[in-house]
Amino acid sequence: LELNMNGLVVLAACVCASSAQFVGIAPARAIAPVQQSHQFHAQDEFGQFTFGHAGGPSARTESRDAFGVTQGSYQYVDANGILQTVNYIADPVNGFRVAGTNLPAAPVAPAAPVVAPLEAPVFDLTGPAPVVDTPEVVAAKAEFQAAFDAAVAASGAERKRRSAPALLPAATAALPAYPYAAGVYAAHPSQIVANIAPATPAVAAPAVAAP
Repeated sequence: LELNMNGLVVLAACVCASSAQFVGIAPARAIAPVQQSHQFHAQDEFGQFTFGHAGGPSARTESRDAFGVTQGSYQYVDANGILQTVNYIADPVNGFRVAGTNLPAAPVAPAAPVVAPLEAPVFDLTGPAPVVDTPEVVAAKAEFQAAFDAAVAASGAERKRRSAPALLPAATAALPAYPYAAGVYAAHPSQIVANIAPATPAVAAPAVAAP
């Protein structure tokens, strides 16, 4: 009986020691870190402002200057656990523009096919033969040329006749030589008066009455 009691005491001591050892090596529960968040905001009487916030799964900041240009960015964690970032800017001239990692990308355009260089065409065709006049056409051309030459000669003779000075008749040579025949100013006035013959008065006979 005494041996049984001693065995029970040793067994109880071992159980207590084992329980204490198990409690001592139990892992401690992890404490989640506290995420700090903050925000800010400022503005003035010129329409300028700036604000933003950060903390948790997202963050944002935006500002505007006196010229009306607004720009900003924001971040967030999407459903797949990927951090997405978006940057944007807007102004009165160019409007709103945005660039981000969450925007779909356009497919890459396929490479242009290689085109052989063009070659200049070579024309080696034989042209038509020149036109040859028939005997009838040759005769008609010769007849027309002869008539044309005769008309040109006749018009030249007529032009010479019309342009030649007119000759006075031979009767003009028998005119008496007056002092003014060669012109009014051909001699001095005294000579012209001296050469004028005095006029002889003529007396008419009295009329005789019929019986």
